Amino acid sequence: MNKTIGILHLTFPYGGAETATIRLAKGLSEHGFKIYVFCTEYRENRAENANGDYEIVRLPNAKKPASPRNIRFLKDAIQTRGITCLCVACDCFLPIMSALKDKKCVPLVYIQHNQPFWEKRSQLDLDAKKGFMKARVACIDLPKEKLFGYYTRRWKRIYTDLYDNCDAYVTLHPQYSREIAEAIGRDGKKFTAIPNMVSPVNTIPAEKKKEILYSGRMSHRDKRIDRLIKIWGIICDKAPDWELVLVGDGKERKRLQALAARLALPRIRFEGWQKDVSQYYREASIVCLTSSFESFGLCLTEGMSHGCVPVAFNCSAGVADIVQAGGCLIPPFRLDEYAAALLRLVTDDKFREEQRRKSLASVKRFHPQEIIPLWTTLFERLQKA
Repeated sequence: MNKTIGILHLTFPYGGAETATIRLAKGLSEHGFKIYVFCTEYRENRAENANGDYEIVRLPNAKKPASPRNIRFLKDAIQTRGITCLCVACDCFLPIMSALKDKKCVPLVYIQHNQPFWEKRSQLDLDAKKGFMKARVACIDLPKEKLFGYYTRRWKRIYTDLYDNCDAYVTLHPQYSREIAEAIGRDGKKFTAIPNMVSPVNTIPAEKKKEILYSGRMSHRDKRIDRLIKIWGIICDKAPDWELVLVGDGKERKRLQALAARLALPRIRFEGWQKDVSQYYREASIVCLTSSFESFGLCLTEGMSHGCVPVAFNCSAGVADIVQAGGCLIPPFRLDEYAAALLRLVTDDKFREEQRRKSLASVKRFHPQEIIPLWTTLFERLQKA
């Protein structure tokens, strides 16, 4: 089997999808693969490529990702670099997929990093909107959907085009595959469910700090870290030895800091973006997620690998699959129930240790030795087709 793979992104790295690609590239390169990451913008200061697991190739037109110029560039790059499979990680590259599909120059794999149809749910989520946007959704978007199914039809069409223009469609959970197949009316034979991987951790401190951790992008419409801050407000006086640590950056950070100040919350730290988050996972006892939309939750598996107990709302099949085997899974989006579960973890050492052991055993499902063979089998099958 030829082992030269291309992976197509926008800004790289950026968030969870790009982190997943970095780990995939590392795992594949250790099995003899050559990985090219094509992107519109390369943020070298945030990249993790110490071992040369992948080679960056910038697209010539960064402002128009699916431009004819980029299509021509990719066609040439596929031929000159001997790429035998191209993975596409963003739906904005659909015109490129269509052009390459017509030429039949390389098998195409579309990777669905997000929860299916989260775009529609996010568009119509009044709770996540503010000011003018809230009024617009209430007065325009919701009636359009109710009367005409506008957003349902729009995203079904996009998902259908993605499916029809790829040779394999990778989701993060079998339920996601079934949901998309049913919605677009396809037989689903192209679907393959492959979860994100997490590297095993060799040493975990015997004594963890009394810290509750969030690590990730700070955005309102999906991550909803404001919920975690409000939950901390419910329990902080009952857990005087504990601290809430927030690692990450984004447009929402200033508003979150203002919220914490307005509520006069004690023992809460905003650490900003960190290139190496592993130290925070090593020290924390609990890792939290309060997202409205979450396809997988890399911070959960990362935390679990470092001996953190995960706590999350049951917002998706991916999150439920990760947490239910060890940790606390909370019905969405009941802040009081989340607070009660978190308070039990911080006050009941025996319960917390029991959940820690369960989560450490459960997270092994996502180690590279379990996930990489799924990818190599897929690439081999596509080359033989």
